[in-house]
Amino acid sequence: MVDSSIGGKTAINFLGFKNIVGSFNQPKSVCIDINLLKTLPKRHFYNGLVESIKMAATFDKELFNFINNSTNINNDIEKIIVSSLKLKKQILEQDEREIGLRKTLNFGHTLGHVIEELSFGKLYHGECVGIGMLYFSSKDVRKKLENV
Repeated sequence: MVDSSIGGKTAINFLGFKNIVGSFNQPKSVCIDINLLKTLPKRHFYNGLVESIKMAATFDKELFNFINNSTNINNDIEKIIVSSLKLKKQILEQDEREIGLRKTLNFGHTLGHVIEELSFGKLYHGECVGIGMLYFSSKDVRKKLENV
């Protein structure tokens, strides 16, 4: 509902490379049914929530704190999704083709895609992206990257 519902970025894996062939093609409309989330196993629900956490961590401290302090994430999910999509919309309006600011949406994805591939389907996309975000959020890694 957050990761690929808006933005128009489509890609396929090719010759062993993830998302290497693709294009940007905006949809005519998007339909999101929050009630669908009630039918998901918890692991799938939290797998998807990672994209909202990423949006909040990179662009909205208040939203990040809201998610972090939520005592009932199921009751708060509509606000989280709407806020995440509003943030993403602002980014897409500034950089539809991923030549600048939109690249930030890839936070956690590069390492996450490697982990996802190496897990052979045992870990979900959001779980792998979350691991990637945690890795690049550590102080030790940030310090090493500053020296590159």
